[in-house]
Amino acid sequence: MTTLLEPPTSAAGGRPDDAAAQARRAARTPAHGAGRTPARHPGRATHPAAGTLHSRLLDPVTLATGSTVVTLGLWALTGGLADLVAGGLATALALSRLAGIVAALAALFGLVLTARPRWLERSTGLDHLIGWHRITGMTAAFGMAVHVAASLYAAGGGTVRGAWTGLVDLLTGNDWFVAALVAAVLFAVVSIGSWRRIRRAMSYETWHMIHLAGYLAVALGFPHQLFSGSTFTSSDAAWWWWIGLYLATTVIILWGRVGGIVASIVRPRT
Repeated sequence: MTTLLEPPTSAAGGRPDDAAAQARRAARTPAHGAGRTPARHPGRATHPAAGTLHSRLLDPVTLATGSTVVTLGLWALTGGLADLVAGGLATALALSRLAGIVAALAALFGLVLTARPRWLERSTGLDHLIGWHRITGMTAAFGMAVHVAASLYAAGGGTVRGAWTGLVDLLTGNDWFVAALVAAVLFAVVSIGSWRRIRRAMSYETWHMIHLAGYLAVALGFPHQLFSGSTFTSSDAAWWWWIGLYLATTVIILWGRVGGIVASIVRPRT
């Protein structure tokens, strides 16, 4: 008679072949978190220093700081700093020039932010762009107010009563001053329309149309700045520097508005 014997069991009560299979599976399965290779994201630089210089050069804080330093340096080198501490009407004129330059520079920065170029929005985020645009807008508004007040004070001979006579003299005897006055009025309208209480009382479409007047204000103030400002008439470097700033701002605005459409049209398709 043939007897069927049960295979021997292990000390744990399981079959020896089952224990061996479990041991092999445990050897093949790595421990939790061990032996894993970090995932590589496509298109991301593997070297930690890759793209660092490029991102720093395009950093908005770096660009704004560098532009401001160069602009104020040109103002100081053309006699602005010396006139500011000279006293009297010279100080009023120097303050007017400085405030106008700061207002124009802040307005250009604001236009760049509203264009929302892709590299800027991706690196900083939309929330930061909106916050910085609010700061540049307030800076441009206050700078323009100081510029107008100091200019009228100096044109009136240092008296408040003579400001009206100075305004008439500037309107009749100064090139591009009418356009500059319209630009100042538009700046005031845009600034008042951006006040939170007034903005809430109007529709978004109305507020947006008023806000677009800022483009016209910057355009109207540009000739007055180049042909009437002593900072630019006395320095070729300042002249070309500001032309470069306006051209760069125009290119960024145009590319931010229509660049994506143009790129999609000219992009080769399969």
